[in-house]
Amino acid sequence: MKIQKKHSNLHKILDIIIRKGEISRIDLAEITGLTRAAVGHLVDELMSQNLIMEAGIGEARGGRPPTLLQPVPQGCYFIGAAVFDFSWSLVMMDLSGTIIDECTYPISRMTPEKTVSQLIKAIKELKDKHRDKRILPRIGVGTPGLVDSEKGIIVSAFDVRWMNFPIADMIKKESGMSIRVVNRSKVSALASYYLHNPENYGNIISIVIGTGVASGLILDHKLYMGSSFGAGELGHTSVIPNGPACLCGNRGCLQALIGENAILERGQNLARINSVSAPEKIDDILNQSREGELYHQVITEVAEYLSIAIGNIINLLNPDLIVLSGPVVSGCPQLLELVSQKKNYRSMLPNQDAVKVISSDWGIQTAAVGSAYLVRENTREILSQP
Repeated sequence: MKIQKKHSNLHKILDIIIRKGEISRIDLAEITGLTRAAVGHLVDELMSQNLIMEAGIGEARGGRPPTLLQPVPQGCYFIGAAVFDFSWSLVMMDLSGTIIDECTYPISRMTPEKTVSQLIKAIKELKDKHRDKRILPRIGVGTPGLVDSEKGIIVSAFDVRWMNFPIADMIKKESGMSIRVVNRSKVSALASYYLHNPENYGNIISIVIGTGVASGLILDHKLYMGSSFGAGELGHTSVIPNGPACLCGNRGCLQALIGENAILERGQNLARINSVSAPEKIDDILNQSREGELYHQVITEVAEYLSIAIGNIINLLNPDLIVLSGPVVSGCPQLLELVSQKKNYRSMLPNQDAVKVISSDWGIQTAAVGSAYLVRENTREILSQP
């Protein structure tokens, strides 16, 4: 029992140090309720495992300035991956949260088998490249669709037509690594939480726009999954009654209005009206969508529908920060400006200026970064590593 309690306290101390970045032994004692002596013993053990280290002097509070503790960056490494538009994005993160490597691997066909096969190849290449490092044998994976994270199954991903896909078992069988699978919008929210200072933003909404449209929610500093992992299906909220048909079977869903396929179809219709060559891919539209250009009208309509959804989110959840990411956002920088202008017309006056709407600095890599953070949060597994 004592060993179990000690391990639990080690996990608690390491978790706090990782989340805070820097903290003193005194503050650890105050947060955990443990005695300073107990904290001292636990800190010594974590230091002996090369997971934390002393890092400078903190601010004095009436006595001697405290010594600060922080994670040892090289103490452990984590791999995160996310799939977007016929490619896998992978990142490797150290214990301090710094990305030390990133890569993208194309997928020839978006079938379950091809998708898993390419990820296994990518993981092997990344691990071989960093074979001298202590890499946690668990990978975080961000995917489209409704994901049962406990079973590691993609229940349904309408935009890629995957149903009941046991992705975790398939990856584990081929790679030997344990897997944590979460919807890519949820892990994007986790990335936004850590990258924008957890002390400042405890309520964050991440909106990812690609072939699908979904959101991730950080509520009161925790990733919100929903009672059956279904929270955040923003793309399947209704915007126009009896609007365009959606792959989910409903009509007028946000995804059917602002997803990549919807944008491409709208751009092709506009090209026909103007008797010009129809765009073949989404980038053809995004690259000609500034004011005065042919497809500006298309992106203006996307911004209008998206601002309706954002206004509803602001009124319902009153978040601190909304972060936009995904291929549509990274390929069309002016979308953020248009949405920022329009969202104030859709939200209650007291909330308008309090909520920041930004785009992710990491672009389509955001979900992979969040997947790595997802693994880093599992401090119990870090402690069990040799």
